[in-house]
Amino acid sequence: MATHALLQRLRRNGALERLDVTVIGEEPRPCYDRVNLTSCFGGVPPDDLLLSPVEWYRENGVRLRTGVRATGIDRSRRAVSTDPHGEIRYDHLVLATGSRPFVPPIDGVDLPGVFVYRTIDDIEAIRQHAGICRTAAVLGGGLLGLEAGKALYNLSLQAHVVEVAPGLMPRQLNAEAADLLREEVESLGVSVHLLRRASRLEQDGAKVVVHFARHDPLSVDMVVISAGIRPRDELARDAGLEVGERGGVAVSGALQTSDPRVWAVGECASVDNELFGLVGPCYEMAEALADNLAAMTQGNPMSARFHSGASASRLKLMGVDVSTLGKPIGEAAAASVLVRRGDGYCRTLMVERGRVVGAIGVGDWPERERLSGLIAANRRVSQRQLRRFQRTGAVWSASEGASVMEWPAAATVCSCLGVTRGDLTDALQAGAGTPEQLAESTGASTVCGSCRNLLCALCDQPEVAVGAKGRGALLGASVFAALVTPVLMAYRPSRFADTVQSAWRRVDFLWQDDVAKQVTGYTLLAISLLALLLSLRKRLTRFRLGDFNLWRGVHGVLGAGTLVGFVVHTGMSLGHNFTFALGSAFLLLNLLGAATGVAASMESRLTGRWGRSLRAWRPRLTRAHIWLFWPLPALVLFHIISVYYY
Repeated sequence: MATHALLQRLRRNGALERLDVTVIGEEPRPCYDRVNLTSCFGGVPPDDLLLSPVEWYRENGVRLRTGVRATGIDRSRRAVSTDPHGEIRYDHLVLATGSRPFVPPIDGVDLPGVFVYRTIDDIEAIRQHAGICRTAAVLGGGLLGLEAGKALYNLSLQAHVVEVAPGLMPRQLNAEAADLLREEVESLGVSVHLLRRASRLEQDGAKVVVHFARHDPLSVDMVVISAGIRPRDELARDAGLEVGERGGVAVSGALQTSDPRVWAVGECASVDNELFGLVGPCYEMAEALADNLAAMTQGNPMSARFHSGASASRLKLMGVDVSTLGKPIGEAAAASVLVRRGDGYCRTLMVERGRVVGAIGVGDWPERERLSGLIAANRRVSQRQLRRFQRTGAVWSASEGASVMEWPAAATVCSCLGVTRGDLTDALQAGAGTPEQLAESTGASTVCGSCRNLLCALCDQPEVAVGAKGRGALLGASVFAALVTPVLMAYRPSRFADTVQSAWRRVDFLWQDDVAKQVTGYTLLAISLLALLLSLRKRLTRFRLGDFNLWRGVHGVLGAGTLVGFVVHTGMSLGHNFTFALGSAFLLLNLLGAATGVAASMESRLTGRWGRSLRAWRPRLTRAHIWLFWPLPALVLFHIISVYYY
């Protein structure tokens, strides 16, 4: 699978057409999906598991040699010896030899009725032999062992799973999670035998007898050995390449071995003495190597690196969801372990210095994706959240909302341009992997930028506090309007001056002199029209002068300015009839605008619950602000006509 991922990435980055590529495979088929091997037990044809048909390799200029075994590497001559076909010369060699099943060093592993579980041919042999069997034992209670046990169970066999450790999946699960998984597996009718180490296998007629060191033997019709895997590094060892402490071909972050012309990816590669058996990290290796090879063909420096960071997996074992996130429990010795077991689930958090570094779940866990993002971003959790987890099994309360990754496809992410979560998911699947690429392909976050953190969440990147031009001006103007508008709505205007000698006459002539009232009225109208230019900047695709956030700040300042103009023009009197309706609508419009401005100026600065709340409310406030504007033109027109008519 790593080989196929490497070829696909080389094709996407354009390097495949510049390279002369030969793929050598020991099995009779090209690259296939090992993750879904068990589907063959259900009658799925093996060819349906092929990741690409044979024609794909030919169409992309790749020489495919299946059924050919590499027997040695001559590094001095840069040649791979094969059986058959002699040898193949290379300029650069990629080792993607995968792994082999670990077979315990005990007597009887080569008896009839004893199988390993690794390839399509292994599955076919097991399926055919199962037709004459009623009982079966699986040696190994890890990932592959449970998969094999479920497959045998689906073939209507009485299945036994035998594990040497005190719990199932001992490398991934803590005791509480392993205990729940055992209960779920046994509820299906599969027998689980823990703390049992097979000492030998014996033939007893048509039966295979599994002997244990301290327990009674187990007699079954067939045995499947699924006790783990070991990297296939024999070619590298024989060629004198460095290998890891636990086996595997030692490579750098660039996936380069101790020979600069030899590379390794997938299960056979050892990065910092760490081996990877899940498909996700193997694909990441292949993509990093493909990018480095592409750079090499163009004479550019090779900068892509594989980082063996926190991994995440979600598996369906025996019909039970099993999730592991971040550090394995064996590597989190310094962490505090919090466990919550409920009805049909067991959830575990590993917390170091206020940060969740790993999580384990057996059973349904709706927060899994959010936790994965939390661990990847290395963000803190509060003590309140940890206490909630211990009480309820949930880190977040229901009011804190779901991650954008869990939103419906039709949900709007970018309210400025109407970009939905489905649009962004399509862009992600098309190859956009960063917030910048999502913005370029969909337009999201390119107007006001307030949805930037949602794009970060979709790309599994940490949220950032986003600064924006004009944010301070918008916030200040909005706070001013929020304080002043209620005062204007509640204030009773002062009486006019009684005589021309009164000092107050120097001010109230603005509200009694016809010329002065026309000047202040049209000035107020002009300021309002200038504020409306924001709508052009946001809604007309050809009108993109300047930064939107700066325009929004100017809009807020002009809106606050209209309140000053309102005082100068009206003397804080709302008048009667149409004039009262106009004044009331104007003040309500400003009050909603102030609330919208506060939300808009702060949503890009806040993360977490408050940031999500503001992002949820700001579009609603904006719509209400716009709706309340629509009566104003008619009311202004009636007001002007009435002044001149009467």
